[in-house]
Order: sequence, then C-alpha cells, then structure tokens
Amino acid sequence: MAACPAGSSRGRVQLHDEDGDDVASGSGRSKCAAAVLVAVAGHFLILALLLAVEEQPELFPWPFIVIGKHLSETFEPLAPDLRLPPSRPPSSPAPPGPPPPPSEPGPPAPPPSPPMPPLPPQPPQPPFPPRPPPSPPAAPPPQPPSRPPRPPLPPPPPPHPSPPPPPPLLPASGCQQCNQCAALLQQHDFVFRAMWGAEPWKKWRRQQGLDGSCFVWQRDRHDRVQPASRYFEQLHSGQHCNTNWYEGNAGLLGLPHIIPTFAHHAPALLGFDEAIDEYCNSKGGTGGHAEACIQASLNILSLYGNRVPYNICRNYEWLVCSALGKLPGQGSKTIIFSEAPSALDFTRSPRLGHCSGWSPIDCQGQNGYATDSIFFLEVCLYSQICANGHELFELKVGQPWQCEFDDEAFWELPRILMEPPG
Repeated sequence: MAACPAGSSRGRVQLHDEDGDDVASGSGRSKCAAAVLVAVAGHFLILALLLAVEEQPELFPWPFIVIGKHLSETFEPLAPDLRLPPSRPPSSPAPPGPPPPPSEPGPPAPPPSPPMPPLPPQPPQPPFPPRPPPSPPAAPPPQPPSRPPRPPLPPPPPPHPSPPPPPPLLPASGCQQCNQCAALLQQHDFVFRAMWGAEPWKKWRRQQGLDGSCFVWQRDRHDRVQPASRYFEQLHSGQHCNTNWYEGNAGLLGLPHIIPTFAHHAPALLGFDEAIDEYCNSKGGTGGHAEACIQASLNILSLYGNRVPYNICRNYEWLVCSALGKLPGQGSKTIIFSEAPSALDFTRSPRLGHCSGWSPIDCQGQNGYATDSIFFLEVCLYSQICANGHELFELKVGQPWQCEFDDEAFWELPRILMEPPG
C-alpha cells in the first residue's frame, strides 16, 4: 500500500510503494494524502461488495459470485474484523474451524415499530336497489335522405281495347228486311262483303287486303290505283252518271261514249234477269236483253266491255245515279222493280250466296258470284242509303218508287264496306 514519507530539506515530496519504489512526485504533501484516501475508499467498497455477495448471493448474477469469492480470498487477511455472521444457516454444515475472534458489541437495535391498530368496522352498506329492466333500444333518428326519393313509376297504360264492331246502320223502325240487310252488309264472311273484288265476277279475298277491292282501281284505267276515298267522293257527286251503261253490247249500242236515246222518260228497272226480260217485253220491247228494255224506255245496267269492265263498284255507281235521278234519259228519280223486294228471302233463299243466275265465269264454290246475288245486294243497298228504304218491301211489281237519299247513311257505308272479308 502507498505511504507518504517525511519531507526532505529541499521541500519536495516523494511517493513510494511497499517495495520502496518511487510512485509519483508532487509539489506538496496534500497530493500524497489524497491518493492515500482514494486507495482506502476503494478497498472498503470492494469489501462491502464482497460481504453483500456472500450474504445474499441470489441477488447477484453468477459472474459476480465467482468474482466475489476470488476477491474474498484475496482480501480476507486485510479485513478479518469486517466479516458478519451469515443471516441464515448454510445449506450444509461446514467443518468446524477455529472460533472467530470476539467482536465488539455494536449499538443496540432500535425497538420494533408497534403494530398498526386494526381498522374500525365499516357500517353495513344498504342493499343496492334492483336494477331496472333495460329500456328498449331507441329507434335511430331518421337520416335525412341524400337526395329526394324518386317518385314511383306510373302504372303501365291499360291495353288498348279491340275496336268495337261498327254500329249497325240505322234501319227504319219496324222494317225486318232492313234490319236483315244491315246485318248482312256488316258480316265479314257473307257473300255481300266478298263481292267487292277488283277482278270482275270474282270474290275479294281477305289476304289481298284493300288492294284486292275495286275501290282503289280507276274505273276506266283499271291498271292504276287511286285512294279509296276518291271512289266514294265521285260516287256521291254522280260524276260518272252520264255514261254509256251498255258499253260492250253488240252494234252501235255497245260503243264507248255513245249515249242511248229513249222514246220518253226511262225509269230505272231492277230485278232478276229473267224477270227484267219479261217486264221489258211486256212493255213493248223486242230483241235482246238490252235492246228490248231500251225500246220499252227502261234503264237497265248492261256492261260487258273491257275498257270499263263490270264489277260491283260499277254496279253501285249505277245504283246511286238512279237514286239521284241522274241516269241518261231517266228524267226523274223513279225506280221500278220487275221482282217485288218483299218476295226476297234473305235467310233461306237458294238464290242468295250461291252460283245462281248468270256469270261469265265458273262461280261454283268460292270462286265468284252470279246475277241473283247481285239483285239481293242492290235491294239492301237501297234500304240503307234511302231514308224511306222500308217502303221497298211494300212495293208491288212495276210500282214507281223514289229514293229519299240520306247523305249521313251513305257515308256510313264506306267504313263498313272497305273492311276485307273474313
């Protein structure tokens, strides 16, 4: 251990270790004393650490225990009096050794602190009231919509109803035959509707549409079409009344644009062919069908030409002209019948809707029609366009009759007649 020797005459201090070697030199003894104090403090710190490791080895890691044991063996001769008895007996008895030197008694231990008094008893707590039942969850507040709701779509429109059937023509009150005629004219599958074909004497087919009717073909240029409304406008005005209704007959009578002359006023005459011949002959006519009636001053329809071929559209023209009193040589609105209309049976007659009478084609089956069905149709048309149509069924053979033309009833017919047959 270092020691500070006495000073020399020169006042310098020399430090020597235990072997007498010079440790350091300084200017005074104060430096030597400080070094000695530091060395002593270091020894005491090491001894304190050794004691702690020996007393409570479980608090230190094993490297400290190994180092402490080594240092304890090293410093045991230097501080024998600082060793304390162990706080607990060792796990195994150590061999008896020399008794340790008696140690000086230390200061008395302080008396133990008195125990803490017990806590005063707590007053009993009142029982907690029962928990109320949980309230139902509140409905969440309505959230404002981010945008106004779209209005509901309107319901689809109802399906278009099928067009109602055309109303019946207005027959005269109490006229049974007039009612029958109105019903037959509106019946799609009856022969009256099929007789309006463009081709002479042949029936109009439904699959042909309106183009298969005679309404849309020009009368004297039958290879060219026209609006159906034009036909009815010309018909109503009597535009073609002053024409040769005998075109196509033999001789001068059948030449185009030759108007026959009559001895006196020639009323229109209608009936079955054989009844017409008989009536004209009874009035002094001779010769063929057309010649005999002209000699008897009676107007009949007798078209056989190709320039203006016969069909029911030409027949209706002649019929309206006779109702208006505009036939060549007619002189008045007088109409007579060689067959009384009251004798016609519109329900059971074998002459209606069958190939009965005369026809230039084979009209058997559904191919065409003949002259007997034409007379039934003529009487029915009169009964509809004449306000006094009911009088027809009160006439006798040869009795004069005049049509009171009904414009409103006339314009009711086109929308019915232009419907294709069934």
